[in-house]
Amino acid sequence: MDQLPAKSENWTRIPESGTVLGISFLLWSATVFGRWLPRLILWPVSAYYYLTSRRTRRASQKFQRKIRGRDATKKEVFINILRFAEVALDRVFFSLGRTEKFSFKTHGHDYLQALAEEKKGGLLLGAHLGSFAAMSGAGSSKNLRINAIVYNENSRVINGVLEKFGRKSFRVIDISQDRISAILRVRKRIEKGEMGAILIDRVLPGSQSVEVEFLGQKAAFSTGGFVLASLLKCPVYLVFGLYRGGNRYDLHCEPFSERVILPKGEAKNEALKELAQAYADRLEVYCKMAPDNWFNFFDFWEPSNVKLEAPLDKGQTALKPAQSRGQD
Repeated sequence: MDQLPAKSENWTRIPESGTVLGISFLLWSATVFGRWLPRLILWPVSAYYYLTSRRTRRASQKFQRKIRGRDATKKEVFINILRFAEVALDRVFFSLGRTEKFSFKTHGHDYLQALAEEKKGGLLLGAHLGSFAAMSGAGSSKNLRINAIVYNENSRVINGVLEKFGRKSFRVIDISQDRISAILRVRKRIEKGEMGAILIDRVLPGSQSVEVEFLGQKAAFSTGGFVLASLLKCPVYLVFGLYRGGNRYDLHCEPFSERVILPKGEAKNEALKELAQAYADRLEVYCKMAPDNWFNFFDFWEPSNVKLEAPLDKGQTALKPAQSRGQD
């Protein structure tokens, strides 16, 4: 029997599915024929993974049981897998800046537009829920320069192919090798009035995390995004691009904190846990909006040895709470 990989230790070891040739063919067909042909191909591909990957099915079933309060139907599990494939395909168009045939319904984007007009940078926090690429693609049409901070170690095939096709709408900063230099690059770009963006629902190898309540059970969440926010000293926003089928995306943005200031000593751990719980609470709200958009196909609630951040040096001030929260 397949065992679901633990979130904190093994999700990065899950190999990406597909070969360079197969992924290249899908991307080539997308650029030549548009979305219709590769979208047709995605149905049998998704059916194949539904039938052959017990790990994927079980992960989807566990999440949907929590979010729906009942066992998921076979159709709901299949649609979850299909949605992942469809969103991955649309990432090609967003990477190339080809957004003209998509329909975006925006909520709260005036916050980011105001920052852009003032030439101020900010940090965007997201999750593996829906499509962050949709947020980046739509943002490019509004002169928002977004730098995606990513862990590329387990997705080098598709990212390598995307590079060959040429990214246009957003830039990528890889933190899987040298995190210190990556953080310095992010800081420079935010100081220039650009946006940094990172998905913080997964715990990276060697990273710090805390356990908080999520969908009725304790789950480990990374604290790296909040520490990064405290270093960057900029406004922080939550962003989620929910896929609604066809060519439709609902893009959500809401303020999370005007600035994250972490206290020193033991109080830092409590502050990080408070921030992680606030993030998990809002993530739960968006998960309920689109249960088929959850793309963490591993055991998200697997118990783990949570490592807390070490105390900071003296002289740091207390946590400044979020000034504004989006409403349900």
